Amino acid sequence: MTTNEKIAALRAAAQAAGAHGVLLMTSDPHSSEYLPAYYNSLPFFSGFTGENSTLVVTLTGSALWCDGRFYVQGDRQLAGTEIECMHAGSAGVPTVEEYLTAHFAAGQTLLLDGSCVPATIANGYAAALAKSGAKLESKDIVSPLWESLTTRPSLPNTPCELLTVEQTGATAAQRIAMVRDELKKAGATALAVTGLDCVGWLTNMRARDLPCTPLAVAYALVTMDSCTLFIAPGRLNDADAKTLADNGVSLRDYPELIDTVHALPAEEVFLVDEKATNYDLYCALNEHKTVTGADPIFALKGVKNPVELANIRECHVRDGVAMVRFQMDLEKAIAEGKILHETDIEKMLQKRRAEMPGYFEDSFDTIAAYGPNAAMMHYHAEGEVDSVIEPRGFLPGRRCSCLPAHGGMPHLSAVVQAGRYDQRIPGQCDTGRPDAVPRCGQRICDLSRCSAVWQAGHLLFYAAKR
Repeated sequence: MTTNEKIAALRAAAQAAGAHGVLLMTSDPHSSEYLPAYYNSLPFFSGFTGENSTLVVTLTGSALWCDGRFYVQGDRQLAGTEIECMHAGSAGVPTVEEYLTAHFAAGQTLLLDGSCVPATIANGYAAALAKSGAKLESKDIVSPLWESLTTRPSLPNTPCELLTVEQTGATAAQRIAMVRDELKKAGATALAVTGLDCVGWLTNMRARDLPCTPLAVAYALVTMDSCTLFIAPGRLNDADAKTLADNGVSLRDYPELIDTVHALPAEEVFLVDEKATNYDLYCALNEHKTVTGADPIFALKGVKNPVELANIRECHVRDGVAMVRFQMDLEKAIAEGKILHETDIEKMLQKRRAEMPGYFEDSFDTIAAYGPNAAMMHYHAEGEVDSVIEPRGFLPGRRCSCLPAHGGMPHLSAVVQAGRYDQRIPGQCDTGRPDAVPRCGQRICDLSRCSAVWQAGHLLFYAAKR
């Protein structure tokens, strides 16, 4: 099927459900940065493979919003389709909310899968629709359509394991107790833990369900007298399941969280983080008493214990060794006149990292961008877009493991080579001036921070981002 045919199928499914449009996001029930393929329907229906995007299909048109990292990619991948590529944040481009207000009339309905949209975003969409008398409804019409048109990827089911206290410095029981202390301070008695990193921290559980992120697709529910891990049956071996039980953690199936929330006593008081909670779960939690506040695990896991600090230092040493060896490999290859492409840079660096003891996988897909490609945020070489690296005086640099070369416009979040921080510092200081960048967003701040580097005529290509 063509992209236009898939969009037409979405439009027909919305109409069949008595609605007037449907919205898809690159998101999952856990607000993950990296999505399990099971939840990532947007690339299939739109053909756009970038991150952080939103697709709206109405009865008469469709539009997709992408951020500055993906403007070029979006224009290229959506060319020839009915989908209008919206450069989010650019002058004259309406926000998703403004578009919804303008394109939905009184009495009309927009559908979305509330399990895969953060509550704060869904509530914003509902408010935008209400301005024109339209309404938002949580209903998943995308999954059945997707499954009818192709083989949908399965929910991740990689083996799970528990890290030892020697690796983490704290048991699951100790961490649960820390969370309960924070709940008491907030005047709450329960917390639905949705972020996969937060679930992993709480239980010391790891898996390989997501790219670049050693986590498992799961939820947790902490009350003052119980803790439940919601995960597909069979993913933990008997020994790890017993370890969790010994730490006060019981197991239930992954889809059972909302039913469990409904079954809790009415006097349970949930601490609710609207930004970190999907819309369907948010609605279920709000049938109880609630207290608004951030998930305390975000702050708790940011305070490292001595074991974690030692592990982090060791990881930086190992990665530094890998990076230096890679730089030596690159300089040698350039000196020998070898022809290298951006994809070769990625393979060379990954090879050196894989040699390090305890290597699991890269924590971020390597960004190796040369020449004009270095102007694109989160650029990734693939297919015919894979520039040849030219010998133009490579110099070692550090920040996100980047290597600079002379001649051209820098990546907007790049740093000048080691020894030239005098060029970076003025741009950094400029952003602190109250009159420097009034009412500007992150993209303009990045531009200002790199102004001195840009003026010096340096070009950076990212060898990796860690």
